[in-house]
Amino acid sequence: MINYKEIVDFHKNNFNSVKMALEVLEETIIEGRDRLEDRIPIYATKYRIKSVNSIYLKTKRQKISDFKQITDYGGMRILCLAEQDLPKVNEFIIELLKEKKWILSQIKIYNFDLEQTQIFDKQIDNLIIQSNDSKKNFICSRDYKESGYKSIHYILERSNDGMPTVEIQLRTLLQDVWGELEHSLAYKKGQVNPYIKKNFSLLAQDLATCDSLIKHLKEIRDKDNAGRLYSLNKTCPYGYLEYENELLPEIFKDEKKQGEYVQLYQKYSAWVREEGRLDKNRAEWLKSSMTKLDQIIKKVPGEYHDSNDQFIYWKEMEKAYFFFYSGKFNDAIENYEKIYKKFCDRPVLNFRLGELAFIQDRLEDALRYFDLSEKGMVNLNKQGLNKSTVLINKFRIKIKVAFIYWVLGAEYFSIVISNINDALMIYKENQDNKIFKSTDHILIPNLMCWYNLEMYIMLREKKQFIENLIYKYNLTDGEKVKKEKQAKELLNEAIKYYNISKKYFEKLRDKIIPVKLVSANVFDTVAWFGYQTYIGEKEITGLEQAYIYCDHILKNKNGATLLMSSFDKQRSHILDIMNTAHEVGIEHFSTHHKHKLKIYSPPIS
Repeated sequence: MINYKEIVDFHKNNFNSVKMALEVLEETIIEGRDRLEDRIPIYATKYRIKSVNSIYLKTKRQKISDFKQITDYGGMRILCLAEQDLPKVNEFIIELLKEKKWILSQIKIYNFDLEQTQIFDKQIDNLIIQSNDSKKNFICSRDYKESGYKSIHYILERSNDGMPTVEIQLRTLLQDVWGELEHSLAYKKGQVNPYIKKNFSLLAQDLATCDSLIKHLKEIRDKDNAGRLYSLNKTCPYGYLEYENELLPEIFKDEKKQGEYVQLYQKYSAWVREEGRLDKNRAEWLKSSMTKLDQIIKKVPGEYHDSNDQFIYWKEMEKAYFFFYSGKFNDAIENYEKIYKKFCDRPVLNFRLGELAFIQDRLEDALRYFDLSEKGMVNLNKQGLNKSTVLINKFRIKIKVAFIYWVLGAEYFSIVISNINDALMIYKENQDNKIFKSTDHILIPNLMCWYNLEMYIMLREKKQFIENLIYKYNLTDGEKVKKEKQAKELLNEAIKYYNISKKYFEKLRDKIIPVKLVSANVFDTVAWFGYQTYIGEKEITGLEQAYIYCDHILKNKNGATLLMSSFDKQRSHILDIMNTAHEVGIEHFSTHHKHKLKIYSPPIS
């Protein structure tokens, strides 16, 4: 047996070297977790080195007579959020250890089922490529513990430096919680109450169920993300934005001197701007547009290509627009970046880069570019340049930015409302100036109805949460008064947004004739408004209105940016509406009232 003094000396001689090795290993693992591409799904890491007393007890408990029998003097734990993350992390760990010249002498797989273990076995067979002698010495074992302990252990050695063996443990966060509790209450503590041991076994089963639930939720989330990414990869640039007058090359403006080029440009730009209203095949339109652009570029005299900043800007912006439109996002970014240094203050350029960053899931970059676009718009307003162009571009940008922040969730709804209100102000002040498309006259009331309704729903749910707190917990009189005041304030704010939404709902209702000209998204808005009116106040006409418009959601074309997400949301809305209509008994409500229904009372009494 090893005596206590020998353990003190062993610890003194090895502590620093093991600590340094684990620190370097952890840094490399964190780099894998934090890298920009192909991130490793690791939630957290932690390491420790056994204390003298811990080693001493272990030698007694396991009758250890040689320090080489201690395989976990140093230890690191790697935690994942879900079990389906473990195979990727397992693969990463094995490849990393090979790269860093660690010898992986053993892997122990505890309490995973056969299907899971086979996945790990296959990875290990493919990745453990060592010398014949080392491969012969490598052991992979599948084992079980009565306690329900679930983890993967990697036993590591370092060649030639005499450093003690260390151990990495890979598990989920929930498995680690169980392990820490079991270690604290029922492990290595002498005789343990059998009741504690039994219940830790039961707790392990419960946590296994929780892990399975988390796995299922992650699969749903991954499918949603796949649909979102699919939709994003089909995304086109938002509208054709105009050029500020001082940026349009003179060769396209001076009709007296450059009449031929002016006419070429006018025909080309009219063709491109008509894109949204043409029934042509998208691919045909794109091919034809790029051909027309190429023809103009070739006809423009050569000196413009190298030295005229305005022409270079126009050329690269147009080419990038079509790359963007055709899904060649990296090519579009490359073209935009060619001119970015000289034109970094231009709002449209920043806006396009923001759109592309959002599509590529670079959220922080997207928001940064949108902020720069906003700043550029303010500067253009101050300069007073080409007012109608500045206004229509600002209008489009405000609408798109509102959408991006809406996608980010309820925490950003105040920014959504701010941007859509700015767009509304531009629309109101200029709706007679013929700078808007015919579709904008439906777009604005639709977005005002939808976003204000979203804000109303969020505030209503917050109010309900506060009221539940009042009834659920034994609050002091002072706390109760404070919460009741908070609930009343939320109610008043919610009604304010509801009334705005209602105003634009009524405008929409008057505009959606004939229905064939309206997208499914507009009908989803009016249907959801009616349904939420019913939910808030049990106003039956709201539910009847919602029920009627569901038919048009299914029949009309969906024009959403995130198509898959939009389909899912509309499907969910229809199911909610139909289920509630069935419960109330209005499935056979007469459709001849479809444009006469009114919503009279405000929600939430």
